Amino acid sequence: MHELVAGRPVVGPKSRIVRLSNEVVADLFRSSRVNLERFVQRRLPDNESAKDIAQDAFLRLLRFNKADQVDNPEAYLFRIAANLISEYWSNKTARMPMSGEVDDFDLVGDDEQSLDTVVEKQQQFDELQKALEHLPEIQKNVLLLHRQQGFTYDEIAAKLGISRDMVKKHLSKALVRCRDYLMLTQGN
Repeated sequence: MHELVAGRPVVGPKSRIVRLSNEVVADLFRSSRVNLERFVQRRLPDNESAKDIAQDAFLRLLRFNKADQVDNPEAYLFRIAANLISEYWSNKTARMPMSGEVDDFDLVGDDEQSLDTVVEKQQQFDELQKALEHLPEIQKNVLLLHRQQGFTYDEIAAKLGISRDMVKKHLSKALVRCRDYLMLTQGN
């Protein structure tokens, strides 16, 4: 038996599962687009990529085809966006030069940037990578989610299944350990 809740078809009595019709997605686009774009923009370095990912999230929601039923379409939309953000950072990280490599583009192009500066930045990057390798996995994950992907404490807590206070504790410890490692290796 189907009933309507807020004008949307729902499966079963008192069920919150919504059929993902084009109309439902269009309503969601009107009501959630701005919030979704903000959500994505906080996690990416440029607005253009953020708008592309937000649009892709809506397109994937439109193409969703698992009986076209979702318990909470807005939450599912944000989950799609979070997955796209993870893919973005994974692809970006995969294209970064490996430790010890200097990208050819870093050596040419910016006349103000000397070879010494490029080498120094690469060495700093290498040292930071080594510092991260010495962190416990949970501290490394918290630090990267916060600093690299721009997640808030609450978002990290939800993603990792820990409390907000534990996120703060792990982040603080990670920063102290990285600082201590860098000071030790640089002899300061």
